[in-house]
Amino acid sequence: MKLIPLGINGYLPINGRHSSCLLALFDDAAFLLDAGTGAARLHEPAIQKHLAPYQELHVLLSHYHVDHTAGLYYAFTAGARVPLHIHAPVCPFIQADPVEAIRRYFQPPLNSYLLEDTTIRIHPINRPEFEIAGHRIHVWSQRHPGGSIGIRIDDALAYVTDTVVMMENVAYVRGVDVLLHELWLNDEDAAAQEKESQRHACLGPVAAFIHAAQPRRFMPVHLYPHYDDAMLARMLHTVRTRAGVPAELPEEGREILIG
Repeated sequence: MKLIPLGINGYLPINGRHSSCLLALFDDAAFLLDAGTGAARLHEPAIQKHLAPYQELHVLLSHYHVDHTAGLYYAFTAGARVPLHIHAPVCPFIQADPVEAIRRYFQPPLNSYLLEDTTIRIHPINRPEFEIAGHRIHVWSQRHPGGSIGIRIDDALAYVTDTVVMMENVAYVRGVDVLLHELWLNDEDAAAQEKESQRHACLGPVAAFIHAAQPRRFMPVHLYPHYDDAMLARMLHTVRTRAGVPAELPEEGREILIG
């Protein structure tokens, strides 16, 4: 599998980083994990070359917040020749109507495209296990305003973002080749910003979660956008020390071989 991070920031595309979007390419299927502003990179020639062999693209949404869905338009226009399958959580995971939510991006006055005129196909996620293009997908509920889901594809990767750390979910990600997990505030800032620590996964609890899950590799995603590279490097060092797992900061647009 090839992993190409397209956006690794939370909510705000600054400091050279887009908001949440990661491309996972298997031999027989292409997946997009969330569709934040990083989906704009789907228009870049190098990324287009990676996508050329695939006849469809599957978007797995963790939830509907705008920093994870703003790029749905970019994703559609980047690959208008092929179907864009959006797999979106509904009850019992999130109380939302995915067609109603996504239609808002594809109607006047926000867009000249109507949803019915696109290649988009919307599939509700309403059970914890299912298959897409022969790949086993597992999802589970997380704790975040409005709700969110964690996602695992086969044993290749797990994607955990926009949630407080929930140790009861360790079993869902244990032993994956790569764990993509939100890394929000450092310990000092988490203590000072109690509200944020009740909405997102901060350093200390993330390190404990990774230590328990023991993935082969850890890569932080949904980064606090105001942290610079030096701060992120210090946080990664802390994770390596506490969790005992190889950890690296993904670089947007760079291909990473997994497995």
